[in-house]
Amino acid sequence: MIVYITKYALTQGIQEYDISDMQKGSNHVVIHEAMYNQHFFKPEWHTDKNDALQHAELMRVKKIASLERQIFKLRGLKFK
Repeated sequence: MIVYITKYALTQGIQEYDISDMQKGSNHVVIHEAMYNQHFFKPEWHTDKNDALQHAELMRVKKIASLERQIFKLRGLKFK
């Protein structure tokens, strides 16, 4: 079974892992790497690629809104 990790979707893209290399819990997955384990909790992982794409798109929209708020604040900033 394939799972899709969206935790780092904005910087590294959506990562795809085979469940045979992981332990699947009720709300988290553990990926065993050579030197460490990675734990991902819902909604950072998905079993359906369309769900992963929708979550990544939502993350992108929220990040753009956050950056627009920062730009608005910076444009209004006045130094004395």
